[in-house]
Amino acid sequence: ALFFAELEERAGKKIDWKKLYEKTSCHDVSEIWVSDIPTPVKHFNAQINKMIEAFEISEIDRMYVSGNTTMLHLFLGVDCSSMGVAPYTPVFLESKTVDAHSLGINGVKNVEILPSISAFVGADIVAGLNFVSKPTGNSFNMLVDLGTNAEIVLFSREKILCTSAAAG
Repeated sequence: ALFFAELEERAGKKIDWKKLYEKTSCHDVSEIWVSDIPTPVKHFNAQINKMIEAFEISEIDRMYVSGNTTMLHLFLGVDCSSMGVAPYTPVFLESKTVDAHSLGINGVKNVEILPSISAFVGADIVAGLNFVSKPTGNSFNMLVDLGTNAEIVLFSREKILCTSAAAG
């Protein structure tokens, strides 16, 4: 933001630097590493709580959460900065079961985070692979997940080949 404000000022526009500094300096530690990606995660739990309240459910036994590896780290409040630099190593890939109350989610006993494959092939693709049917014989199928990165899986009954690339 500061860079673009500098360009705007050079182009003759008046910049309220005090206001800009106030807005750009109020970030969580994780936001410094990954910009504003955590912002939707911060507000997500409140939306879950509102939805549960609307249905007047006494308690949900288990909530399953799938997403890309970075978003799952942010959802659990785990530092994901190691995925931003080579060798792009996530803190966890395995599934996790967490007490929902520790995440600020009411009306749910446990939250289960689905497993990821790598830093850039997340639980969203794992969930997709569990949904699609395996091809028959020697044929192949392909699963594509489009988001900020594209995950592409080519698979047969015997083999799975997966990759990811920047997309958004």
